[in-house]
Amino acid sequence: MTFITAEIGANWLGDFELLEWMVIACKKANIDAIKFQSLTPEIIAKHPELTYYQDSSVGPGNIEQIDQICKKHYLEWYCTPTHPDHVEFLDPYVNRYKIRTADCENKELCDKVFGTGKRVIISSQKLLRYDDERIKNLYCIPRYPTYFEEHNFNLMQHFDGLSNHCLNPLVMLKAIMLGAKYLEFHLTPTKDIFTLDNHVSYTIEQFIEVSRWISIWNAKIIKVAS
Repeated sequence: MTFITAEIGANWLGDFELLEWMVIACKKANIDAIKFQSLTPEIIAKHPELTYYQDSSVGPGNIEQIDQICKKHYLEWYCTPTHPDHVEFLDPYVNRYKIRTADCENKELCDKVFGTGKRVIISSQKLLRYDDERIKNLYCIPRYPTYFEEHNFNLMQHFDGLSNHCLNPLVMLKAIMLGAKYLEFHLTPTKDIFTLDNHVSYTIEQFIEVSRWISIWNAKIIKVAS
């Protein structure tokens, strides 16, 4: 089966009531985990127009409440640190980490994350090989948005999964058909408000339909195998 992660990033707006609604929706949609980001002040400063950006970044001030909401509804959460120091406050709470494409060659950050001994998911457009089974490599085109025809499916099939930035759901279904064990997509509570990642995000209703396609495909595979 495929481990499915909903990347909510800044789309929860730093609003804990909205976060709980999204957690409950993800749980009902059989999503395995949600992912946040822990951002540096420099990254936050690049978007001064987004008043919620800092509040949605995981830090010492909000991590406990985030953890409590996710535990209350039995949904795993993990995070993308963007600085090695973030690992210190994240590590007591998470069972896995995500390293974004921009940091996949950041040795200091990667060494700090790998040193925790926990599972790690890395997004990259090129295939990275590790001797450690805990480290999984997701095919990712680091452009928002991407288009179906930009994806190299011959290369994708050699990755552990897909980190998706395409609004054509056939990309995700194709990844599943190629054997993806991990699937990550951006989730938004609604397309009616402006959030940073809305133009590459699915609503929960949209993903439920994608999930239905995935279930049909998996059922066919199980039937053939039996």
